[in-house]
Parts: sequence; C-alpha cells; structure tokens
Amino acid sequence: MMRLDILQNQWLALALVGGCVFVLAIVLVCVETWRTGHRTPGRIPWFMILVYAATAIFAAVYVTLRTLTPPNW
Repeated sequence: MMRLDILQNQWLALALVGGCVFVLAIVLVCVETWRTGHRTPGRIPWFMILVYAATAIFAAVYVTLRTLTPPNW
C-alpha cells in the first residue's frame, strides 16, 4: 500500500488540475456566450451537465472499487 503522504499529494494534484480545467471551461463558455450575445438564464450549460454526470459516475465507481478491495492494514 502507498504511503499516506504520496496518496495525499496525488489527490491534491488531481484536485488542483481538475479545478483549473473546470474554471477554464467556465471562462470559455462565458466568453462564447458574451461574444454571441445569447442570453439563456434558465438553461444549464452543457459542460455543467457533463461535470455533474462525471462526478456522480466517479463517486459510484470509486466507492464500489474501495468496497471490493479493502485496505490491507
């Protein structure tokens, strides 16, 4: 099993990179909306739907994998 500090660093890197990609996607969609002039106040952007779906799928798969392979300590 990996040392705890290495595992924490991997999760930290994943969170930082994922957050940067998420903010970049928000900025790109906002710039595109601003340039085209379309205003859709009640509509959820497509990338937000993808983020929510990916989060739910990741959570389900991660919990299932952790349940099937418990730690060996």
